[in-house]
Amino acid sequence: MPQSQAGTFALVVGLTFVACHNAPAGRPEPRLTGIGIVTGLDGTGAADATARRAVLQQLRADGMLLNVEDIATGSTALVRLSCARPPTATVGESTDVRCEAVDVRVSLRGGELLRAELRDEDGVTCAVASGPVVTTTATAVPGDAPRPAATTGWVLHGGVFVRQL
Repeated sequence: MPQSQAGTFALVVGLTFVACHNAPAGRPEPRLTGIGIVTGLDGTGAADATARRAVLQQLRADGMLLNVEDIATGSTALVRLSCARPPTATVGESTDVRCEAVDVRVSLRGGELLRAELRDEDGVTCAVASGPVVTTTATAVPGDAPRPAATTGWVLHGGVFVRQL
């Protein structure tokens, strides 16, 4: 998210203000991070064998027993997850979660994040996330390699803190 000089983070979708978190000036806000799977993609997900194996490995780590053939349709993508870790967060409180496709050829448009864990810097699970991924349309920059417009998205209020921070 953009950061002003005062350390205010904000996300705007369309003309709707979604979230605002304050961090002390000059200090980055603590983050929770994780890896997840986005499903329901209309052929814009993992297409090559290496990408499908990475998705399969993550699914198996999450306890889902699937085969490569189960994800061969290009309907899934491996994503990096992150969210703010406000010091006042309480168990049960929701937060917005950022999803970024690991493969830059993937579009997350129309996808849904499967349940995933977000951990602190010590590897402790502090939040879980799932839900529909909201994306925006990006414009191409002259000279850039062609890539889908929606490689990054948000699961709005899709994260829930499961541990007092």
